Amino acid sequence: MPLLRRDGEMLFYVYRLKAPVREYTDDHVRSTISSLPPGEVWDALRPLTELGRALSELHAEIEVPDVPLLGIEAGTYDVQRLVYWHFAKLFWNDELTFEENLHVNFDWYHPRYAHRHTGEEVRRWCAESGLEVRRFHTEPSGFAVRAVKH
Repeated sequence: MPLLRRDGEMLFYVYRLKAPVREYTDDHVRSTISSLPPGEVWDALRPLTELGRALSELHAEIEVPDVPLLGIEAGTYDVQRLVYWHFAKLFWNDELTFEENLHVNFDWYHPRYAHRHTGEEVRRWCAESGLEVRRFHTEPSGFAVRAVKH
């Protein structure tokens, strides 16, 4: 839901469509666990979080060629982040506790619905709604938009 400021400016964030295998994995995990009680989901996501930690502990980088069919751009990737962005959200951050990392994975996978979109879709919605986009920031996870309706 957009945040409407006093000056009429709207701020909103839209999740970005990820690489095809990541999208499949997200949908599969979500459909498998979203109807379970929170405690069962918490337990089901422990191994996923442990895998994220294990990949992070490798402290390894890999040089990846451009792989358009999998939505992967050429570059050097940390192994955990390559898997995270392109294959499965196995969130891990060394600065957080295990339970805090698990909570991030829980927050992503437990909601039944999680819509992801392209930048073109978001820009089209703004145009169709008569919004003047003042700032459109693209990041790997999504789009932060600042717009005003005239």
